[in-house]
Amino acid sequence: MGGEAPRSTAQSFNREARVERAAAVARWLGTVVLIGIGPFVPNIGLAWVFGFAAYMFGYDRALALAAMRGLSSDRVNLLGLALDALSVGLALFIFSPEATWDATVIVPAFLLTTAFRVGAKATLWSLVGLSIADIAISLYRGQFGFPFAPEGIALRVGIYTITAVLVIVLIRQLSDLRTVQTTLFEPLLRAQDALGEAVIIREGDRLTTVSDAFLRLTGHERAEMTDLRSLIALVPEEDRGSIIERMATAEQDRFDMRLTRKDGQIITVEVARKAFGDPDSSKVVVLIRDVTERKRAQQELEQSVLRDALTGLPNAAVLKDRIQVSVADARRQATSSAVLLVVLQGFQFVTETVGLTGANRILFELAGRLRERTREVDTVARFSGDSFGVLLPDCDEVGARRVAAMIAGALAEPYDIGALAAGPIDIRTSIGIALSPLHAATSEALLRCAEVAARHAVRDDDAYVVYKPEHHIRTTEAFSTIAELRAAIRDEQIVLHYQPVIDLRDQRVISLEALARWQHPKRGLRAADEFIALAEEAGLIRQLTDAVLQRLAVDAATLAASPRTEPLSLSMNLSPRNLRDEDLARKVRSTLRTLKLAPWRLVLEVTETAVMGDPEQSVRILHELRALGVRVMLDDFGTGHSSLAYLQRLPIQGLKIDRSFVAALNTDKASSAIVRGTIDLAKRLELQVVVEGVEDRRALDAVRSFGADAAQGYVIARPMPLAEIPAWIEQYDHSLMGIDIGRIKASRS
Repeated sequence: MGGEAPRSTAQSFNREARVERAAAVARWLGTVVLIGIGPFVPNIGLAWVFGFAAYMFGYDRALALAAMRGLSSDRVNLLGLALDALSVGLALFIFSPEATWDATVIVPAFLLTTAFRVGAKATLWSLVGLSIADIAISLYRGQFGFPFAPEGIALRVGIYTITAVLVIVLIRQLSDLRTVQTTLFEPLLRAQDALGEAVIIREGDRLTTVSDAFLRLTGHERAEMTDLRSLIALVPEEDRGSIIERMATAEQDRFDMRLTRKDGQIITVEVARKAFGDPDSSKVVVLIRDVTERKRAQQELEQSVLRDALTGLPNAAVLKDRIQVSVADARRQATSSAVLLVVLQGFQFVTETVGLTGANRILFELAGRLRERTREVDTVARFSGDSFGVLLPDCDEVGARRVAAMIAGALAEPYDIGALAAGPIDIRTSIGIALSPLHAATSEALLRCAEVAARHAVRDDDAYVVYKPEHHIRTTEAFSTIAELRAAIRDEQIVLHYQPVIDLRDQRVISLEALARWQHPKRGLRAADEFIALAEEAGLIRQLTDAVLQRLAVDAATLAASPRTEPLSLSMNLSPRNLRDEDLARKVRSTLRTLKLAPWRLVLEVTETAVMGDPEQSVRILHELRALGVRVMLDDFGTGHSSLAYLQRLPIQGLKIDRSFVAALNTDKASSAIVRGTIDLAKRLELQVVVEGVEDRRALDAVRSFGADAAQGYVIARPMPLAEIPAWIEQYDHSLMGIDIGRIKASRS
């Protein structure tokens, strides 16, 4: 097929040229014939008036209507020629024996249209032909009793000649003017060529200017452009209808379209078109830029961020979308669907035992086992770091239990990761099951029910648990934990540990990320993932955020008082509910003023999921925060719903690439491409890029070579209390990539 397209395009050009020449011949012959039969038809002037009006006011509209109805360019041209012939015929139909109209109106009008459509040479030939025809027809009429009047013939030929000469002079003047315009355009065309932008100029129904960049873009020779009447001839047949409609309804527009090169390759171009000159003119300048590679890269990157880099499974965003579709299908077809949430118990301990590489191998094998135990219509997704989601369309409770039992049995088999562990590793899983429409009617609610069921499975040490409404009723222990957390917020048991972030260009420590810890009086120090979700569920997240913000501001003021830590900024995370807090900006402003803290010292991090929950409100609140002078970063980039183009709307100064992409950086080429592509995108948007979760030296070297601005992770430092920060910085080696991991870790042990 690739070889047929060039011939088809060239044939289209040649057909248009032949049709144009045939039209000129048809006009000339039609004029001669109609002048000859003129004496034998009645003088119906009304028909001429009607035909002229139809030609003047209906011609363009008829062609536009035909184009919008999807007619090919050849058929549209033939329709135009038919209207031309009809109008000329109606005009000549009123010819009278006095030979007035043909001499003074019709033949000059014919010469005029011939000149502008075909050229000066054809006009001269038409003049000679019409003059000879006038003499011949006058002799022919003599046979029917009409007088032969040489003076009348001379008068008419004189009128023909004067008209032709004037028209040719006018054409030459216009040609000279176009030459001057082209000369003025040349510097612009050269500049556009240097930028890789093609330029074409259309006047009426033909292209008057075609830049060299356009020839390179399409692969055609300049000689082939002489027969090109419109850019539409290069558009694939299936796209022409929509493109013609768009061009017919907008004189100034900017859009993408596909073109067929001479070699048959389909490319995507960005087109910007604008009319110029008189308002009634049909002059249009068109700028064309090849965006094929950009479009392909954007599509690949957007596709890649919808999948987990380590396992290759769809991520949580895809799972939620597919659940919503399945819920709608189940409602419409009166069936049910099931969602299984598979939680890995104690996987953090496994990671600490076998290391990150070993943990990644386990996760990869576990994902394969999940795929083997599900159908093709099912969806298996990486829901979070230590949980997986499974969507079972058209599945009832009995089927869901059967699948859950198979998955639990498969995942309970030991995992052999070779020399990375002393022996096979056992992973304990718990599965929560929720059904739609029985338990919930939306993806968010259904997943929440599955999470509640999974939590009960973990608590009761069951392989799987089907959700029940009473699961939402808290046990005495759960109520006690919530009460303890509320008291912990009030009694300042929530403390902050800080993880340093370094600049990858000069290895300076530039900021600290605050990570909340619960200093429980009986259970000791508890990590954030043990109580943040509970705070969200219990409605305590705003109070918790307020407490963290106050503690962070106090710590920032403390650091500002020391010359060694004065340049550092401090960052904290905001939850989705914080972005629904209309009072958030006021709280931040009050805190900054109370402690006389410079706004640049505070960095607020939000996740894609938090922003996309209510994009309009989130963007508005983030703008309010930016107006205070604080910096805003997009955290865990690549794990949420947002498209790449949506980043331009967010008032952010940087983004943090999620640790899940970094985890497989050294073993997976796709992860490397995703990280590199994300960094390139952020650079183009003038955003700072921080890579989190950098756990080893190879990953650190990789992200630095990719052009990331900053990094954080265990290879640099683990989170530590504020009091230990100055000593750590004192030990931190500032030489080129001179991170003495052994010495720093020894000081932390």
